[in-house]
Amino acid sequence: MSGYPFAANPLSGIWYLPNWLMLITPQPWGFNLLVTIHILWGAIGLYNFLRLMGVNCLASMSGALSFALMPKLWAHYGAGHVSLIFAVSWTPWLLFLEKKWKLFQTSRGRFAPGIVWGLTILADVRWAFYSGLLWTGYSLHSSIYEDNQSLRKSSGEGICRAISSAILGWARVFAAQVCVGLLIASPLLLPLFEYMKLSTRNSLAWSDTFILSLPPAHLAGLAIPDFAGYFEWIVYPGVVSFFALVLSLGNGPLRRRVRLWLFVIIITLVVALGENARFLTSFLKFIPGWQFLRVPPRALFLAGIAFSILISVMTHYYSEQDFAHYSALWGERFVFAIAAMLVMFAGGLLWVTGQVHVAFLWSAILSLVFLTLFLLRRQERIPPVFWSIAMIVIVVIDLGTVVFTLVRFKPADDLFSDNIRAARYIQAQNGTHRTYSPSYSIPQHIAALYGLELADGIDPLQLRDYADFFPTASGVPQAGYSVTLPPYSTGDPEIDNRGYLPDAKKLGLLNVRFVVSSYDILANGLLLRARFGATRVYENLFVLPRAWLRDVGEQGEYDFGDVEISRRSANRIEISVNGPGTLILSEVYYPGWIAFIDGDRTDIQKTGGLFRSVVVPEGRHIVRFVFRPISVFIGMGLSVLTWMIILIVCFKNQSAYV
Repeated sequence: MSGYPFAANPLSGIWYLPNWLMLITPQPWGFNLLVTIHILWGAIGLYNFLRLMGVNCLASMSGALSFALMPKLWAHYGAGHVSLIFAVSWTPWLLFLEKKWKLFQTSRGRFAPGIVWGLTILADVRWAFYSGLLWTGYSLHSSIYEDNQSLRKSSGEGICRAISSAILGWARVFAAQVCVGLLIASPLLLPLFEYMKLSTRNSLAWSDTFILSLPPAHLAGLAIPDFAGYFEWIVYPGVVSFFALVLSLGNGPLRRRVRLWLFVIIITLVVALGENARFLTSFLKFIPGWQFLRVPPRALFLAGIAFSILISVMTHYYSEQDFAHYSALWGERFVFAIAAMLVMFAGGLLWVTGQVHVAFLWSAILSLVFLTLFLLRRQERIPPVFWSIAMIVIVVIDLGTVVFTLVRFKPADDLFSDNIRAARYIQAQNGTHRTYSPSYSIPQHIAALYGLELADGIDPLQLRDYADFFPTASGVPQAGYSVTLPPYSTGDPEIDNRGYLPDAKKLGLLNVRFVVSSYDILANGLLLRARFGATRVYENLFVLPRAWLRDVGEQGEYDFGDVEISRRSANRIEISVNGPGTLILSEVYYPGWIAFIDGDRTDIQKTGGLFRSVVVPEGRHIVRFVFRPISVFIGMGLSVLTWMIILIVCFKNQSAYV
């Protein structure tokens, strides 16, 4: 997209230090290893949290494995949303450290939840919204109902006073923890806020925020797996999780233990429905931050965590239960009914269609297995250890099989084979230039491999000035928000933009020398230079250099010969130019760039609504453009200062303890 502030883009990941490991490890092994480590890290965090909740070892292990094999988590891994996986994997640690702080009330522990939330922001700021809501709800709930001794001893007006006191005490500590998280993440947040104001994300319509809302029919995925399904709409938590939900709803003592997590599941399912839950759209408008988010089904990660907790608590409950004085509850009877219904449904489909529907058959078989084990445990014919191990085995087999269908591993050579000959051809051409493809014929990973600069691309954060200019150059109209430039109306780049012709002169202003397409382009100024299979490579005859000089005046003539870029990097561009005139640089105008002429500071102007320019006096001069974003430096300073204060406080408390 012809450049954007890398430090301000949360998807760049430069402020999340574990990402830097991928620079020193062989790829793709380092990439896959980092994802696996994060998922295991999240599972360990959930195990520790469950142990603090009083859940026994084997039952806690079932929940941890349920998290590690969460189908939605692995489906997004297959879609390449690794930063989201990193952030979600910190959520169990957020719960664990909050619980630990509430139990032990140490000075060092007070900072821990805020630190983890700050790391979550750095990993993926989009997930910080959902994890922040969960953290807020869990922290407030535990302060009022779990850790409030005075509430248990009060009655009448005393209950109100106890709750008010608990909320005030909680608010003071929680506000400090939130501040710690925000300060730790300030190297990303401050530049991001600056970027957001200038981006298309700042003008999202409410209809854009509800894109890809979960179709109500997919709620059947609570009980029936969606093998090889669409990653955004994966709901399936596993058969054990589903029956844990049923048992929790119908068992009073069990329900009281997991009421918060039942609430989380219900709320996230409703949120995931998005625009399909009509009453929800008006309510969400009052939640700060929601207007910047998209794809409501991302909330289902919270449901996945809650389901993992339900599995563990349910397994623990029935392993510790004394069945000698125990009567069946309606929730347990409902288990029988649902299991029977799933079996009959699978059998009915087989009878009517004559075909085996694997998803329904899978759900029916595992339901029978769970029902059998549940009956044996209720009648105390299997010991608690066997029951707990059986739940672990079902979780691993069930979720492991579903995950296997959601993720496909391909050799790296296959992934880098798309239009590789076209990329090599462009790479071999001399000079500094950009490439544009209306059919996404040069994917971003191919462009990165061959060092090609793209005028098009995919990114949820786009500079408004560039997004406004680009349709006039590409010829593809922009109707509302799109994560791609140019937009693809049906999601098929091969055909969507066939009817639009680019403006070669305006592409030339962007320094676009080559246009690559999977179909013919009959536009003035584009000359076919090469063809590789169905891929055409056109050269733009109206291409302008990366920098040029315009004579004084808006209609002045262009002069290309007396402008030479002598040095160019991401944050510094040095140009030798013979004035007078206006030096125009085909790079996007953005705060933080400063310019010097022969070492003296000069003002940068916005030209053409997009480009950087400076007025150059007569004679030969050296013009330097340097990126020095004050927001980045302030953010780094605040973060370093916060870490120093945390370390000093922890060291003082440790010394006092010794």
